[in-house]
Amino acid sequence: KKDDIKRAKDIGIIASMQPIHCVKDRDVAYKFWGDRCKGSAYVWKTVLKEGIPLAFGTDVPVETLNPFYSIYTAVVRHDIGEETPWYPEERLTLYEAFSAYTKGSSYAEKKENIKGTIEVGKLADFLILEEDPFNIDIEELYKLKPMATIVGGSIKIGNI
Repeated sequence: KKDDIKRAKDIGIIASMQPIHCVKDRDVAYKFWGDRCKGSAYVWKTVLKEGIPLAFGTDVPVETLNPFYSIYTAVVRHDIGEETPWYPEERLTLYEAFSAYTKGSSYAEKKENIKGTIEVGKLADFLILEEDPFNIDIEELYKLKPMATIVGGSIKIGNI
């Protein structure tokens, strides 16, 4: 509800959400909440517009570990093979979804000064991807694979 979102902002809540729930739990949510879902369930865009920090995660082991599948659902708001988004007005841009996974999650753990973005002086923990997620068809996003995992500036998995 709008009052809840305003109250969350006023008291400094960080919205920690798992975007994959939007598509995996949609039928159950609609069954129990019906049209009350609109404007109150999985409202990521509204949360961001209101200035509430948004932190995304995968919800492993309940859902898949693949963050790109989760980012995909945040951007398109439908599952793989579907076409109709659930409450499309709450879709995020690809940048917003990646930011919630990186900057937002680091902010939620109060470590935004050392990680969450690639900057001089921060931990060098990141992935090298096989393709640029900002230059592929969005319907291919969930298939992205890392070529290498860099931790503390050293390659830990894979190669480049």
